[in-house]
Amino acid sequence: MHQLLFVATVVACLLIVASVEARATINKYKEIQVALFRQGPVPDSKWGSRVAVARNGKAAIVASLKDSVQFFDRAPYGWIEHGPRTTVAGAVTALNGMQGFGPSIGMAADGKSAVIGGSQSEGQQGVAWVFVLAPNRTWVQQARLDASTVSLITAPSAVAISDDGRTVAVGAMVFNLAITFVFTRSGTNDWTANPPQVLAGSTAGPYSSIQKQTLTLSANGNVLAVGADSISNQGTVFVFVRGGAGGNTWTQLGTKLVGSGAVAGSFFGSALSLSADGKTLVVGGWGSLGAANETNSGAAWIFTSNGVAPFIQQGGRILPVGLTSSNARFGSTVTVSSNGKAFVVGAPYDDAGSGSFFVFQRPKMSSPWSQTRIVPSSVSNVFGSSVAVSGDGKVIIAGAPSDDYKNGTVWFFETKALPCGTASG
Repeated sequence: MHQLLFVATVVACLLIVASVEARATINKYKEIQVALFRQGPVPDSKWGSRVAVARNGKAAIVASLKDSVQFFDRAPYGWIEHGPRTTVAGAVTALNGMQGFGPSIGMAADGKSAVIGGSQSEGQQGVAWVFVLAPNRTWVQQARLDASTVSLITAPSAVAISDDGRTVAVGAMVFNLAITFVFTRSGTNDWTANPPQVLAGSTAGPYSSIQKQTLTLSANGNVLAVGADSISNQGTVFVFVRGGAGGNTWTQLGTKLVGSGAVAGSFFGSALSLSADGKTLVVGGWGSLGAANETNSGAAWIFTSNGVAPFIQQGGRILPVGLTSSNARFGSTVTVSSNGKAFVVGAPYDDAGSGSFFVFQRPKMSSPWSQTRIVPSSVSNVFGSSVAVSGDGKVIIAGAPSDDYKNGTVWFFETKALPCGTASG
């Protein structure tokens, strides 16, 4: 049985590390809480490998690398566990090494629906599970989603869920072909009435020789971006929109996206995130930028669309100021606020592997980006491997899965401190 140790901090009790431009419209973040994973069910649990937060900022999920997820609620005095760890029977480590339950997670806007990817024992087939918050305030499994018509699918490398919890995208591998399945729910809990839509390629060529997919959905579930970071090791992103007869036909929007300055080894598309309206897309690439004496420093790119025309890159690639390592892997993970005016980028190998993340904000879409580099209050290990931001940009969760002897640690940051003297646990 594991234990979570919470350390709540306040403005007067613990200072966090960050400097922001003195503007009332720019958020200033403070570390309010740390969650340590103790006595996990298996060694090297790497808790915090994935994190997700509801758009309303009131609920969150944290995944272990091995076999479980933990739901959290935002209480008046801090973040608290919502019930015990969640697992499913039959989840196993897949042939490609992906963990059985929790390699990918997503949460609906109200924090009452979630999707969790993994692999089940029946032929080690990729599976996604949908969980909902029942009236008695317990998380229960609502559906098990798979593509039973396609064989030899390994564990999902990515999942995404719409704000209302009615649309779920699941990325999986069939041999060397990456396929994205889109499931839709009818009524309150029927996921079988509509067969899953299959997105297996693009007008620019098939997804071939892809090692990893990333997925992100707009709030209404009608815009889907698919990252494929291993095409020629340069990476690319495809955007699809839903419409047509019955409103359930997916078509590719424009040609594939490749960020300016992305080269072989950039792994462009290794992380991506859409704003709520589906008109702002942030893409990360943790690899090389082709510079001398530079290995995997990484970068981020911003693309926008009016909802009809293809996405266009805005400005050049985004390179942070303040990295202390040429192997920082900035761009390993990204997350964007609802309005697209704030986004967070993880750099887990910054500071000799201790890690950091960067917050970029602007008060107006036409304003320049303000940058804040954030590191934890204590020594960590690959902090920023996972990041998530609430819709209003005021809550950030960051994971350090190799911290605490690879048991994992998760940090909670907010723009408002807890009341002085309060603690949780």
